[in-house]
Amino acid sequence: MTALKKLREAAGLTRREVSEQSGINLRSLQDYEQGHKSIARANGELLFKLSLVLGCTLEDLLTPYLAGDLHGSDSFFQENARKEWIENRSFRSEQYHLSGRWFVTEKETSIIFVCWGSVVRLPLPVWVTEKTLPWLSEAAVMRMERYMKDLTFKEKSDQPAETGEWDDWG
Repeated sequence: MTALKKLREAAGLTRREVSEQSGINLRSLQDYEQGHKSIARANGELLFKLSLVLGCTLEDLLTPYLAGDLHGSDSFFQENARKEWIENRSFRSEQYHLSGRWFVTEKETSIIFVCWGSVVRLPLPVWVTEKTLPWLSEAAVMRMERYMKDLTFKEKSDQPAETGEWDDWG
């Protein structure tokens, strides 16, 4: 079951009602719900209208897609106060001016952030609690910064030297 269908059913609305209230074609709505079309590729206006009609956030509609769960697993949508509490906590790398947040499933805890236009999900084998969150947030920032350093190093090493110094090695 897709996130859109779960959110629509949770709102107690039929497809036709969502279609009429949002102005989205009924057939398109059906295609998004059945997974024939990816809601992650929908335009912002459509997503905004759906979020208003369903009483949810854009993240509620998109997080399963952005985090790699293309089918919207049941575990993601379980009402779990601990999970919600954790996922509402964010952290920031001042060095790279990046913000991230926790993403929790039954199987793992990860950090999720956007880097150069792409969503990055990095697993962290930890159990987050209210007591451990402060130091785990620091660990998450260090993990995010390590990822950025590795990415920056890889990008620099993939580019030819501008001075021509590599020409002398042949």
